[in-house]
Amino acid sequence: MSLVFLRAIVQTLTQHFSDPLHVFGGGSGDVESAIQCVIDSVRGCTDCQTKVDVVVLRASGADGYNDFIFAMKGVDSVETLLITECKDSEDKSVIVTIKQAEIIFFVGSDQCNYVRYFRDTPIEHAVKDVYKVRLIDDSIRRIYQIENKGSVVCA
Repeated sequence: MSLVFLRAIVQTLTQHFSDPLHVFGGGSGDVESAIQCVIDSVRGCTDCQTKVDVVVLRASGADGYNDFIFAMKGVDSVETLLITECKDSEDKSVIVTIKQAEIIFFVGSDQCNYVRYFRDTPIEHAVKDVYKVRLIDDSIRRIYQIENKGSVVCA
């Protein structure tokens, strides 16, 4: 099997944070401030003790983002999952790892490999589950905000 866990510092959180956020980059260097913005948005603050778990999904390469992301403010753990075959998505530990993440970071490279290895697999469904949880939490937060005339309390 070609599945590789490149590094993990895992501590599962029991609360959910902000709604999903997307950063589309590529063709150049990484923009640290954009990645930090995602982290801060998901944890709901820029200067607090709340930390998030990040999963880096890649279809080629190594764990070059682990130390970079782990050094950022508000990060509890970073785990890179290198998926190089469709059958890798059948590994239950991969699915559990993805579902426990607050942030999922897709690394660039050949985007066709994401389609080849992730489409219609448990990985795709796990990513959608993480995304769906954020949308549900955001909807509840917005309903609460409307009912309380603009006062927002994050659960």
